[in-house]
Amino acid sequence: MKLPAKYWLGIIAVLLLSMWLGARKLNADGVWYDEWWSLYIAGADVFNVPRAPADIWQRISTEDMWQAPLFAFTLAGWGSAVGWTEYATRALSLLAGMVALAGLFRLGWTLSKQPAIGLGAAALLGTSVWFIYFLHELRVYMLLVMLTVLMLLLYRRLMYGQREPRLWAYAVFALVVGLLANTHYFALLIIGVLGFWHLVTLVNGRPTRRWWGAMSAWFIAGVMLIPSLINIQMAAELTRDQNRATPDAALIVRMAGDTLVAFSNTNVALLVILLAFSLLARRTRWLWLLGLLLLPLNLAAYTFFKLDELRYNMTLLPLLALLASFGLYELVKRRVPALLIVGIWVTAGLIVEGDFQFERIIQRWPSQTIREMAAVLKTQVEPGDVIVNLIGNEDNPGLASHPMVHYMGSFGARIEVVDSVSRPGVQPFAAWVRETADDANRLWLLNDPRWQSDQWSLMEYLLNEQDLYHCSTPADREDMRIWGFARINDNAPAWRYGESIRLSSANTHIENGVLNLWLMYQVGEAVLPNTYSVGVYLMDAAGQVQGQYDMGLPTNGRSCHAAVIPVAALPAGDYTVHAAVYNWQTGERLMSTAPDGDESDLPDFEVISIN
Repeated sequence: MKLPAKYWLGIIAVLLLSMWLGARKLNADGVWYDEWWSLYIAGADVFNVPRAPADIWQRISTEDMWQAPLFAFTLAGWGSAVGWTEYATRALSLLAGMVALAGLFRLGWTLSKQPAIGLGAAALLGTSVWFIYFLHELRVYMLLVMLTVLMLLLYRRLMYGQREPRLWAYAVFALVVGLLANTHYFALLIIGVLGFWHLVTLVNGRPTRRWWGAMSAWFIAGVMLIPSLINIQMAAELTRDQNRATPDAALIVRMAGDTLVAFSNTNVALLVILLAFSLLARRTRWLWLLGLLLLPLNLAAYTFFKLDELRYNMTLLPLLALLASFGLYELVKRRVPALLIVGIWVTAGLIVEGDFQFERIIQRWPSQTIREMAAVLKTQVEPGDVIVNLIGNEDNPGLASHPMVHYMGSFGARIEVVDSVSRPGVQPFAAWVRETADDANRLWLLNDPRWQSDQWSLMEYLLNEQDLYHCSTPADREDMRIWGFARINDNAPAWRYGESIRLSSANTHIENGVLNLWLMYQVGEAVLPNTYSVGVYLMDAAGQVQGQYDMGLPTNGRSCHAAVIPVAALPAGDYTVHAAVYNWQTGERLMSTAPDGDESDLPDFEVISIN
């Protein structure tokens, strides 16, 4: 059947739209824990590990037994060809997703003899936020969807095509099934369901040449699975030992419901209507049988292995998309505009895309903005500093350390992760914070505010007990919060003003044309409140003031504040930072004694260079 031009244009439009939706996310966030493992196992250049097939297999079989081998080998070849940046490596998933949509279009057309069914399925899947999300994930799941679609398509053509298949067609089918079996252990369930259907067809008669050809291809694919069989038992045991979720009826209901919510962009009612109308089409019986067999098997695996990540249900996506498209076609026959339904679907997707709570349905633990935090800290962190990531409630603390080392390991700072789950209770948590802070003079506290944290205020109190005080806030936004702390030490060098005021500095740096100077204060009880101010002056070689920052002297006790002076317009050269304490009413300056004993009412703190 020759495909009319409107369908060619339609599928091209769907592919372009879905590609754009996926491509704009390829570099939207940094590498998270699972992606770190993908890069490491594949031998990305940054890890300086060998990339020979034997070495990759060694890492899979000893360090990442949960994963089947196909993606690691594929990514190794892909990264070697296009590079190892986030954008380049994630493009592999985008490519697999586009092949999956094209194959789904052809599968729907083949099943129904109506290209509109294939086009509808591709449109619904290609604009599902669940599908779009994984177009930029550096994981195996787009290959899993792609090979599932290709397996179903090739099986239909082998068994029900008009022409007698040639030998090479069976070989291609065997290759696809074998590759699918090596993508993920959950792939064995969809392969098993299709194999069960293949056996059921014998009820209608004796096996034909096609039947035996497909069965032979299955046996060949089974041989390709042998390498993975080595790891399956160990991976199953390790997974069973993990308590990711409670294996009960609530888990089954939640995973089934989340599957419908995520695929439909929260349009569950619309999806139910589409699925209900798909029952009117005779050609959907095969799809319904596969889906009704696959879903319970997947849910059983969820409970057996105590899993709650929705991605393991992704082999259902092609079946849901095809059934929904059949329902859409039935509604169109009843004069319901297809563009109206697809428009509602797409609009809902645009609304929920990027929503943190919706992402938590798709991805149980959305990644922290570690890469962006590292970019903020890069010019400020010094060797000897401590970087602490305070993990919020319900987040997974085990996912933070690898990305932190990946992006911050070169800073020379000590990297720590603390949370309230690993050491529950105030006293154990407080002891952990004291161990973490240890004798660090500067500490950077990171947090993702999207996850509620009951320990944030407690954390500051505990650090204050360790003489670490909040000096600056380099970042404070919806998905990223960074506080800088410095230790105020009585024995450290300081400038003394009068009898009861001590000033010292902990961090001087220039960022985005602004000079930041952390000033640490020790103000005695004898100092009259609301009497003095602090002036910070930036002077050139001629002694002319080129920048100034003034603030009131803090009240009695210890504290730390950042003086901020714009320097973007200043010419390159060396400048001296001076600090004075003065009576803001009279302008009279207090005499200061520097650490080296020099006395002045306008002491110099340090010399900085502006390039």
